[in-house]
Amino acid sequence: PPRGAWAQLPVEVVEELSVADFLRQYVEPQRPVILRRRSGAAAAPRVDVEWLRRECAAGKIFVFERDVASVGRGGFGEPQPSTLGAYLERLAGGGTEHYAFDLKAACDCGALLDRVPLLDYFSADEVPFDAQLPPTNWPSLIVGPGGSRSALHVDSAFLPFWLTLLGGRKTFRVVTRDEWRARLARPSAAGAPLYSSEGKALSPVDAFDDGFAERELLGRGATVWNGTLDVGDSIYLPT
Repeated sequence: PPRGAWAQLPVEVVEELSVADFLRQYVEPQRPVILRRRSGAAAAPRVDVEWLRRECAAGKIFVFERDVASVGRGGFGEPQPSTLGAYLERLAGGGTEHYAFDLKAACDCGALLDRVPLLDYFSADEVPFDAQLPPTNWPSLIVGPGGSRSALHVDSAFLPFWLTLLGGRKTFRVVTRDEWRARLARPSAAGAPLYSSEGKALSPVDAFDDGFAERELLGRGATVWNGTLDVGDSIYLPT
């Protein structure tokens, strides 16, 4: 196949992008995008570790250990139930090979909902209420240490999602669904597929290893979108 390329994730200023334009430019063509507030706009109330410890420590969360040989769960092992407070204590001890997912904000940290602005683009999200889809904990809190990362993975049921960064910085590397199906989930001259048609990785896929990405992703003709979120930024991923 023709060689793929690196591409910069587009960045849109929220105050300059209407809902109609967001749907036309990103949702309908299935394009990822970073959404950023205009410079100088009023900042959302601060959410940091101390605030989370004070307001949400008893909330239930699931801790995953990084497993570089894993082909499931984004390169992590099996989840272990914990509380946010216990995980924040672990964070203070350092390390990068763990992550915590799925604190259900509506049940276990209602105060968080008042601190994270819901962009107009996502106000009509009906996924959590659709009985035909897998149950979700949305909106949920994800917490991890600086330097942590996950393998390139397909989210449950190929659902689109958005994420807002509350602290630190977060870099994304994205292959769109159309290219994923055509380039990574089918055999090609570059080799056997990296994923099954259902989205399961058939071998570990570390998109943050530049050599691996050049060889196994770009080498199969995929475009790899790259971008970094700062505090307050959101990202929309069509799957």
